[in-house]
This record gives sequence, structure tokens and C-alpha cells, in this order.
Amino acid sequence: MDMIQTNTKKTRSLTDLAKQLNGLNIKHAESLTLQHFSLTVPFLIMLESCNESNAFLQFYEITYNHHSAVLLSEDERKLTLTRAQHKHAFVEMMFVLSGEVTMQIEHQIVTYTEGQCCIMNRNIHHHELPQGNFSVVFFMFQNEFLESIMNNYQAELHMFSDPHASFKTNEIFRLIHDNQADTRLFDKVYLNYRPAASSQAALEKMIPLFNEIIFEIMGKEAGYSLYIKGAFLRFFRLLTSPELYSEEKSLAKAVQHDQVFADIAHMMEEQHGRCTREELSRKLHYTGEYINRIVKMYTGKTLSEYAQTILLEDAKKLLLHTDMNISDIIYSLGISNRSYFYRLFEKAYGMTPLEYRRQHSRLL
Repeated sequence: MDMIQTNTKKTRSLTDLAKQLNGLNIKHAESLTLQHFSLTVPFLIMLESCNESNAFLQFYEITYNHHSAVLLSEDERKLTLTRAQHKHAFVEMMFVLSGEVTMQIEHQIVTYTEGQCCIMNRNIHHHELPQGNFSVVFFMFQNEFLESIMNNYQAELHMFSDPHASFKTNEIFRLIHDNQADTRLFDKVYLNYRPAASSQAALEKMIPLFNEIIFEIMGKEAGYSLYIKGAFLRFFRLLTSPELYSEEKSLAKAVQHDQVFADIAHMMEEQHGRCTREELSRKLHYTGEYINRIVKMYTGKTLSEYAQTILLEDAKKLLLHTDMNISDIIYSLGISNRSYFYRLFEKAYGMTPLEYRRQHSRLL
């Protein structure tokens, strides 16, 4: 397969990196709180390889009509370590091919080793930490694609047994079904699968299926789309085979105010922190006092301090990742008082914006 490698001499922002992906749309890529992922294709396969000791991190994206690689520099890998958690508009499966992957799932840290798998519904806030040495594959499915797989399987079952058997016995199908139901929009369910015997036994079953899916995508022989759906279905069935895997259903501990803070943060970030308490209160329909309390709970800062943090973070990104002059940066951030911006910046970083650009640009 041809690999499309990107120029990694200059450190790209999270927004720049997000734009390198074709099948995955990332909203709020620079958010300090929560990113939103959606698919532009029926399904997407993402291979991620990390070798921290050799400063190597690569994403390889595969869809029906596209495949390309994004190679990250060491500075870009470190940048992704500090990114916000994300949630999906789809079901995602993560399978560890080698090494050990650390995930933050809501407020919990979970480690997965080779042969293990995690399936998440669309409401889980999470992200993997690109550190250590590992290879992992992510499968991402639009609801319609999964529904097609399930309908085909239901038709097969109807010929031989109870047409609802799959939902009674298969937790994966139940998660998929619940994920599509409007009444379950706030469930935070994920499934963990760990090899019952050995990771090697699991990998010997799973890896040939992965390879066949990729070969079918690349070859596009007659019937390839049906074959791919069948292969994914067999993957689900292998995961739920007791002799191969043990299954654990987990409910992430959701914090009541998570979504409220995410809404506050996104409004603030969209306006570079230039958003008053009254404006937040009017648009979000919460009292100003409640908004202050939520921001303090999540950041340890007052609303004005949090607003300044966002403003300064945006200023730093423009200084380091664009050629805009200082006056244009100040204007783009919605600041009318130039002296105020300089005082704020120098108090935070001990130098002027121009000095900051000159000093840190040398490090990129």
C-alpha cells in the first residue's frame, strides 16, 4: 500500500493534524475540554503505531475509497498527549495488536495489552495516550453500516432460530442497538474483551480477519462490500466466544455537570474567551452563579481567569503556527485594547508576544 507521508519539520497544531484525516471529522480540535468526532464514510479503519523510544507516531487511515498515512513529529506526539478527551457520533472498537495502550475513559485510567479489545458507545468521553510502544487498530462504524450488518444477521437467524436471539445473548449487538435508540442517548457503556486463554491464540484468530478486510478494501473484487460486512460480523462473534474471550460490561462514572461544562467551554473557545457571564447565562439558560460554580469546579479558576487562559492559549497558537503580525493577532482575538493584551501576556509569560514568538519558534 502506498503511504502518504506529511512534512513534519514544523510542528502542526491539533487543527492542522485533524485536517490530515479524510474520513474522520473532528470538531473543536483545539478544545481544552471535549472534542467531537464524526464519520464522513460508512466505516473507517485507523491503524496507530507508537514507538516513543524512537520518537515515532503514525496514523494510517483506511476507508472504502481512501488510504493515507499521517506521520507525527516528536513535538506533535507530545502535543496529542495533552489534547482533550473526545466523544463519537458512532460506535468505536479498539483492538491492541501489540504492546500496551493506556486509555483515559471518563475519569478513569485503563490499560489494554495485546489481544484485548474495547468497544465504546457514542457517549463515552475518552482518549488513548500516545506513549510507550504499541500498535492498535480502531474500527469506527456509522449507525447505518452497523444496522445493515445486524439486519443481515437477523435474516440469517430467522431461518434457523429465534429472530431476536442475537439481542438476548450478544452484548455487542445490544450495545449497538441501544446506541441507536434515542432513549439511551446518555448511557455511558463500554465492553472489555480479554483473551480467555492466551493473547497469542486470540491474535491468531483475529489478525487474519483484519488482513482479509484490508485486502478486500484494496482489491474491490465483486462482492467485496458484502464480504467486509461478513468479516466484521465474524469478528463480533469471535469476541463473544467464551473459549476465546472473557467479556466485561462497564458503565463509566458520568459526572452530572460534564455536558454543562463542555457547553460553557465550547462557547468560550469559539469566542477566544471573549464571552461574558451574562451572555453565557442567556444562551445556556443557567444562572450566572451556577456557571461560575461549574467553571470553578472543573478548572479551579474563576470565569474571568478561565477566559484569560483560553485567550492566551489562542494567542500562543497564532504566534507559533501562523505568520500573522501582532496587531492582526490582537484584532483576530477580538481585543480592542492593545495595552491590555500586552499586560496580560507579559504577566503570564514574562515576555512580550514578539519575544515569545522568537524564542519558541526556534524550538519547532
